Amino acid sequence: MNDTCPNCGGAKYRPSMASKGMVCCVKCEHYRTLRKPGKNLPEPVDRRPDPPLPEEILLSAKHDALVMRVEALEDMVTKLTDAVEEMVGAAHGLSERLSPTN
Repeated sequence: MNDTCPNCGGAKYRPSMASKGMVCCVKCEHYRTLRKPGKNLPEPVDRRPDPPLPEEILLSAKHDALVMRVEALEDMVTKLTDAVEEMVGAAHGLSERLSPTN
């Protein structure tokens, strides 16, 4: 038997489960408040997202990521500089070989 949940209006509401002390709404995990004397239903589980991290931690993580990117760029620039110097040296050597000697 599927009714709508009185808490959120969800369609996956199972009132028969609430009488057994179980979650009766799949969407919001609502417990039906049918408390019988001597029976305590378990408290609903808090499904809220974790609080946001403090700004200092976020800034530190961003800083670390930027430092890693800068180091990677420095490595690329060094490799490119070495490659260009090698090509210039090779071109200079080739031009010396091809130039007519007097």
